[in-house]
Amino acid sequence: MGNTVASLIGPITAGLLPGAETLVAEGDFASVTNPFRYREDLAVRTVPLERLAQEVRPDHHMETRPPATSGGLDDPVSDQSSRRM
Repeated sequence: MGNTVASLIGPITAGLLPGAETLVAEGDFASVTNPFRYREDLAVRTVPLERLAQEVRPDHHMETRPPATSGGLDDPVSDQSSRRM
């Protein structure tokens, strides 16, 4: 439990090794993506939400996938069934 998204994601980000590649959805909340971007030793790649599942590669260390983004009612909702654990 935490009071902000960034406070929950921060420790995860801190645990990634230098050079780790993270895949984030275009238009996702800054509180989700910024902790990865602030680490200058991480590789952050941004892709459109609808292409996120297809862009995951075996060498990715982290993928952030929102159930919805901050783009409003017309924004696509991510298909959680395509997520690989």
